[in-house]
Formats: sequence, C-alpha cells, structure tokens
Amino acid sequence: MTKLDGSLTDAWLSLGIAFIAEAKPIEAIPPLETYVKLQPANPAGHYQLAMAYSRAGRKEDAKREAAQQRETAEKIERQKAANAPRPTGTAEPPAPPK
Repeated sequence: MTKLDGSLTDAWLSLGIAFIAEAKPIEAIPPLETYVKLQPANPAGHYQLAMAYSRAGRKEDAKREAAQQRETAEKIERQKAANAPRPTGTAEPPAPPK
C-alpha cells in the first residue's frame, strides 16, 4: 500500500477511485475508508466507498455507505437552499385586510 500524508484527503479519494477504475475494489476500500473518516460530510467519498464495497461483495456495507451518501448529499442541498439569496426586486405579499 502506498503511504500518503493523512492530511491530503483528496489523495486518499483519488487513490480509491484509481483502484476502482482498475477493477481492484478490495484495494480501493482502505484509502476510501480513510477518506470518509477524514471527510465524513462529503458525499463523494461515501459514494465511491459504496461502489468499492459492492464490487467487493460487501453488500451490507455498500447499502450503509449508499445511505450515508444520500444523507450527506441531502444535508448539503438543505444548507444551499437555506443560504440561497432571495431574488431582489420581489415584493412581499400584501398583508391581509383587518
């Protein structure tokens, strides 16, 4: 296994993706597990790890990571929606008559 600086999180993800591309899912699992430990809020890592688990025959682990990927992606979308600027120039609806 290649030794990498643990702070280089993108390197862990890239190494795992490279192993998946080379049809080596078992080798992809350790770097992807490291990545999701370092970046648990990034859905990309969970997705890639789910693929590696699935291709390695670890179906339950794959299901768990796929669920984690969906959860983290939904959380990001909720945060984006909450932080989205409101369109300018739109009037507030009139108050109902009293």
